[in-house]
Amino acid sequence: MGWFGGRNVADPAINRGPSRTRVAGPAACLAAVLASAALLIPSSASANPTATYLALGDSVAFGYSTQQYNEGQSKGDPATGFERGYPNAYLKLLLKKSPGTQLTNDSCPNETTESFIGKNPLLLNKLNTALKKTQEEGELPEVTGNESEPEAHTFPNCEYQEVWNLEKTPGKGGPLHHPYVGESQLENTIKTIKEDSTSGVPVTTVSLDIGTYDIFHVLAKTEFEVRKEIEAMVLATVALKEPEFAQAVAAAAQKRIEAALLGERPNVVGECEAQALQELLELKILKGEVPQAITKCVEVASLPFKVKDEAEHNYAKEVEELVAAGAEQYVAEHRFELEAEGEKKATEKIHGELKAIMAQINSNVLGILYAIRNAETLGLSGINYQGKIIFQGAYSAYGKLFQFAEEGVNFVNAHGGPQGPYAVDNGRCAVHAETEAEENEHIFAGHCEAATLHIGFNTLFHLMNFTVFETAEGKMGTCFSDPSQRFDPANTRRPNLEPEHLRKWTNMVNVKETNGKPDGPDTTPTVAGHKVLASEMVKREAVCHAHGDLGF
Repeated sequence: MGWFGGRNVADPAINRGPSRTRVAGPAACLAAVLASAALLIPSSASANPTATYLALGDSVAFGYSTQQYNEGQSKGDPATGFERGYPNAYLKLLLKKSPGTQLTNDSCPNETTESFIGKNPLLLNKLNTALKKTQEEGELPEVTGNESEPEAHTFPNCEYQEVWNLEKTPGKGGPLHHPYVGESQLENTIKTIKEDSTSGVPVTTVSLDIGTYDIFHVLAKTEFEVRKEIEAMVLATVALKEPEFAQAVAAAAQKRIEAALLGERPNVVGECEAQALQELLELKILKGEVPQAITKCVEVASLPFKVKDEAEHNYAKEVEELVAAGAEQYVAEHRFELEAEGEKKATEKIHGELKAIMAQINSNVLGILYAIRNAETLGLSGINYQGKIIFQGAYSAYGKLFQFAEEGVNFVNAHGGPQGPYAVDNGRCAVHAETEAEENEHIFAGHCEAATLHIGFNTLFHLMNFTVFETAEGKMGTCFSDPSQRFDPANTRRPNLEPEHLRKWTNMVNVKETNGKPDGPDTTPTVAGHKVLASEMVKREAVCHAHGDLGF
C-alpha cells in the first residue's frame, strides 16, 4: 500500500508553483488569460446557441490528465488538449435531445469543496444561517470555505489558474476553460447562471463533481503524519535496540571526546564516554540538545569556548550522520514490516476521523447546492436556479488494478522498478503474509490474488457517494450518478472486471512519456473513461426524469 514508501495520493493536477500544498485558492487580476477563452470553445458547440450546459467541479470535469498537460506544456500552452472530458462527451449526447446547447466549463483542477466555495464571509454566513436547522437535525458542521485552514491555501480561489496568472510558466498551473478572477467557482457559477438567464442562452443543465480532492487531501495529510510517526519509531529503534549501531556510536563518542580533550586527562575519558553515550541513547541529541557529558568533558579540559563549541557541533553532526545511516539501513531491512505498520496506523487514523470527514464534505455539498438553488433568496446577486443538476459521484482509481499480485510486480519491474514512477501500481497479496519472504513466495507461486492499491479506498469513496447521495438527491432534488459501480465493481463472478475497467478507464497504467516526463500513473479518466462517465449520466437522467426530480 505504501504508507511509508512515500506514495502520494494526490494526482498531479497542479505542477507546483510557489505554493507548498495542492489545495486551490483567490485570484490575481491578470486579464490576459481571458484571451485564451476563445481557443477553448468545444467544436461540438452550436453556432447559434439557445441553452447552456454548465459543468462544475474538479480535475475530472476539467478533463485534466498528466499526459495532456505534458503535451500542451511541450507546445508552450498548457491550455490545449483538455476538451475530451466527460462534459464534452455529455454535451454530444445532450445535443441529440437539445440542439442548440453550448458548454461552459467552470471547473478547476484539484478543487475541493472548500476552495469551490471560497472565503467570502458574507456568502458563508448567509449559507450557515439558512442551513442551521438542517445542520443541527443532521448533526452536520457548518459549511466551511477555504478560510478554514489559511496555511493550506496559498491562493484564495482556483490555484491552478492563480499560479498561471502569477507566473505564466508552462508546468505551473494553467488557464481555465472559462476564466474567472477574484471569485470562487461557486461565486462565478451564481453569476454565470444569472447572466445567461438574461442573454437568451439560459443555463438548463448543471453537472457537478466535487469531494474527491477533500478525501485526497485528508489521505495525504494522514500519510505524512504516519510517515513521521514511523520515522520517529525507526530512529528510536535504531538508537536504542540495534547493538551494532550502539557500538558504532560508542566508538564515535570516544573518538570525539578524546579529540575534545586533546589527549589530556585520560582518566576522565571513560567516564565522559559512558555518560555521553547514555545521554545519546536517551535521544537528547535528536531533540536538539547537547549531552551534558560533552560539556563536562570540554570544561574539564579547560578548552577555549571556540574549541568547545566546535567540539559540540562536530559531535552532534557525526551522531546525526550515524543515526541517518543506521535508520536508512534499518528501513531497507525492515520495509515490509514498516509498510504493514504504516498501513495499520493510517487505517486507524482515517477510521477515527471518518465521521467528521464525511460530515464536512456533506455539509459543504449541501451548501453549494443550496446556494445554486437559492442564490436570489439568499441575497447573493443571483437567481434561484430550478433547472437540472446532475451530481457526478466519485470512483477510486486505487482499487484492484490486477487480478494477481504477480502481474503488479512484473508491471512495476518493467517500468522503472520499485523506485520508479509506477511503484504505486505494485502488487500485494489481498491477504498479507506475516513476512516479506512468505509474501514473495505466495506471489511468485501464483497463489496470490492482488490487493487493491490502497486498502480501504474503494470503501471510502463508496461511503462518500452514499453520504452525498442522501443530501444531493434526497434533500436538494439533484440527480446523482454513481460511476463507482462501473469503475470499482465488487464482482465475485468476474474478479478481473475491476482491473480491466481501471486499466482501460483511468491513466493508472499510462506508461507513455512526453519529452522524457512520465504521463502516468494518473488517477484521472482516459478518454474512454470520460465517455463512460457521460453515458452513466444519461442513464441516471432517465431514472431522475421518471422520479420527477426538479428540472427533469
